Amino acid sequence: MEQALKTDLGGEKGAGGVAATASGRPAVAPSDEPSPRRAATADPHFAEILEIADDAIITVNAAQTITLFNRGAERIFGYQVDEVLGRPLEMLLPDRFRNNHRGLVQDFAAAPDAARVMAERREIYGRRKDGSEFPADASIAKLVLDTGLVFTVILRDVTARKAAAAALQRAHDELEIRVRERTAELRDSNRRLAQQARELARSNADLEQFAYVASHDLQEPLRMVASYTQLLVKRYRGRIDADADDFLNYIVDGALRMQRLINDLLAFSRVGTRGRELEPTPLAAVMQRVLANLKAGIDESRAVISVDELPTVWADATQMELLLQNLVSNAIKFRGEAPPAIRIAARRGDGEWQLSVTDQGIGIDPQYAERIFVIFQRLHTTADYPGTGIGLAICKRIVERHGGRIWVSSEPGRGSSFCFTLPDREEIHHESSHPSDQDPAGRR
Repeated sequence: MEQALKTDLGGEKGAGGVAATASGRPAVAPSDEPSPRRAATADPHFAEILEIADDAIITVNAAQTITLFNRGAERIFGYQVDEVLGRPLEMLLPDRFRNNHRGLVQDFAAAPDAARVMAERREIYGRRKDGSEFPADASIAKLVLDTGLVFTVILRDVTARKAAAAALQRAHDELEIRVRERTAELRDSNRRLAQQARELARSNADLEQFAYVASHDLQEPLRMVASYTQLLVKRYRGRIDADADDFLNYIVDGALRMQRLINDLLAFSRVGTRGRELEPTPLAAVMQRVLANLKAGIDESRAVISVDELPTVWADATQMELLLQNLVSNAIKFRGEAPPAIRIAARRGDGEWQLSVTDQGIGIDPQYAERIFVIFQRLHTTADYPGTGIGLAICKRIVERHGGRIWVSSEPGRGSSFCFTLPDREEIHHESSHPSDQDPAGRR
């Protein structure tokens, strides 16, 4: 490095006006016209700055011969200082840049600007001793001294930065590809969902049509069959033979069961298609109607029904009545030998109300806890417990229409607790009321 400095500065005293000391560091020489550039060059710490700089600092004369080559340049280019001093700067350039290099330097020498950032005009590459190339950022400055024009290049190897930028660009391109692919997938999904929505709308329209047919065209012939068969039973029971009586009873029973099945199917289909707008609904008043509807069954079974404080919820009042009536009637139906004891309760949770209908009846095996909510799924024969197997499916559909969920906790012989949730709307104030001090069944 000392040799580099001495050579750049013209031996004992260079063109830059700096004399080398015995230690190899430049010493300040007097100057008649001080300037920032001359002052910086004359700084006694200049040699130390050159030593510790990470960037390559290279000075060349007007003939483009290297006169200074710092330690940063040695590290970046792989040459030792004594291998480059006095040699042309072109040795540090890739072959493809050498033809234009001298002309570019001459243009800069004639230009009025004292410095340029070279990378702003074109990509800059350096050539190492081993022949490998590397991208660089470089700036060049010129200075007119007594001995002529000199150029100083400050160069930085940006291989790592370019690699990082390329990796970032690749990641960006890959992300754009994935975004386009995902966007296309979402468009396809949206198209499929739209198609499914149209198909569902057609299905609902078909269901509406079925409900109309079930409520008119199918029920009327069934009523006629049931009516005339009952008339035959009334007039001719015991007048033909015992088998004829049994056959007529089978016909009547089948017709009546078919009517109940059609009515239940009609109720199931209307949950989503004929539901009313949701509105604030006091469940205490709904429960009063449920108990009034079930009074005959309550009296016959001697059921004891207790109703806790119930809230006002955002709901379809008619569907809430059907939901609670199905759950309470099931609790009465699936009872043990003792009179049924049933409790209807409610508690407020996180953003929802949880209501429960709990009994002490025959209970349910936990393995069937989900199956019982599927339409037509029964755990008992109609001989043991009458019904169509649609009631709990209707309950599930009602709860889901209201944005809730329904489940059962039960063990055989230890009763069941049917629970369901309904969203808690902040604008609805909780009502604290019981159906009455005396329910329609005459019990608390």
